[in-house]
Amino acid sequence: MKIKDIEIPEDVERILSRFHEADYAAYLVGGCVRDCLMGNMPHDWDICTSATPAQVKQVFADKPYTVVPAGIKHGTVMVVAHGRPYEITVFRKKSTVKKHLLQGEKLSGAASAMPVPLAPVAEGDAAFCHTYLDNPLYEDLGLRDFTVNSMAWSPEEGLIDPYHGERDLAAALLRCAGSAYERLSEDPLRILRALRFAAHFSFSIDPDLDAAIHELYPLLKDVAVERITSEFYRFMQSSGVKVAEMLRNYPDVACFLVPELKPLIGFDQHNHHHVYDVWEHTLKAMEACPDNDIVLKFTILFHDMGKAHTFTMDNQGVGHFYGHAEVSKTLCKNIMNRLRFDGKTEEEVMTLVEVHDARVEPTTRSIRRWLNRIGEEQFRRLLQMKRCDAAGQNPVYWPDRDAYISSLEKAFEEVKAQDACFSMKDLAVKGSDLIAVGYERGAILGKCLKRLLDEVIDERLPNDKQVLLSQAVFWLNQADRVKE
Repeated sequence: MKIKDIEIPEDVERILSRFHEADYAAYLVGGCVRDCLMGNMPHDWDICTSATPAQVKQVFADKPYTVVPAGIKHGTVMVVAHGRPYEITVFRKKSTVKKHLLQGEKLSGAASAMPVPLAPVAEGDAAFCHTYLDNPLYEDLGLRDFTVNSMAWSPEEGLIDPYHGERDLAAALLRCAGSAYERLSEDPLRILRALRFAAHFSFSIDPDLDAAIHELYPLLKDVAVERITSEFYRFMQSSGVKVAEMLRNYPDVACFLVPELKPLIGFDQHNHHHVYDVWEHTLKAMEACPDNDIVLKFTILFHDMGKAHTFTMDNQGVGHFYGHAEVSKTLCKNIMNRLRFDGKTEEEVMTLVEVHDARVEPTTRSIRRWLNRIGEEQFRRLLQMKRCDAAGQNPVYWPDRDAYISSLEKAFEEVKAQDACFSMKDLAVKGSDLIAVGYERGAILGKCLKRLLDEVIDERLPNDKQVLLSQAVFWLNQADRVKE
């Protein structure tokens, strides 16, 4: 069984059949229907039903099914079949959707709240309106976020699309089901979801949704930080070009989430190396970022935040930003702690922000030193960061910067081709080898290993076990003579 060209998994078909045999309505709904219509295999297959969670448990009481009451207070349970979970949700109703705003309530710092009553797309269609009022599926679909997610499908009825989501998919248009104001007010996280969907799928944003985003973004203050950060991560996984486009179009949202970005907007750098203000420079650098590296994208977003705090101007009227990388690192740490970034991402982004402007020499020794300091993966990112950074500067200097970065890339590849030693794991001797020639466990042994590694990185000694052991014995004998 297929939706368009996508084959529905057998377990999903069986779950739908179970509901049908038990006289409950059940439909595939939301993102899985959207993905199928776009020709993409869904990651998840979500189902909505007329059955209550207790009734779902009865329908799937036997093997191979297991019902997990995750999210039951929201009318959702998980049905696990052959080790894979499927989310089953009871039809949502308008009366059970928690509204963030009440009729007539004013939004602090924004215009008065003026919710528009939920209305079907086909205005004036009496038959549709009657069906909408009487059909719990249509009410459920009308309370979902965007029309492209407000479609359902069943084997018996095929595609159910009261809000013309398929048409909007074809037009690459992101539009709310019903009133954009109501949909965003019900869950302000949808503001960020709208930007993510627009970036990920290259959708244009409907004017009503655009206006609602610009008016309602302060409501994000009441959304749990974990939900915001999760959505932020997913947004940054889009292409660098689309991320930059959304940030450029919605700086109010970006600066609400990260107020430290606000001073960058319109900040003239007064430097011949730059033809853009700091914010536009950041966005130009983002456009040059590879699509698949979220650490690099966050680094680009945060790397020049310290410029507004370190700006000085010399007697010739030229702007300078001495120490801005270190200040940017501090600001970056505050942001990521506040938004509760995961530790690995935080550490990697902070490291790159700190060194993004550092001078790297295109020599074997310099490359080895940098590889020892930050590791191969981070060094690759540093080179890419320098290329992105240069792409956001004065185009007049691009040929020279491109040649410099290319020389670094060439030197790095030469080091890799030599299988050069740049970390302790690559060193030809280990702690046990030093113990065998007379060293005792402890700080002196660790200091000797570090010293040997420095000798190899600086090319004063080859990474040869016998040579390194001979040097280690020489140092040990020297230390013993000093003691005497």
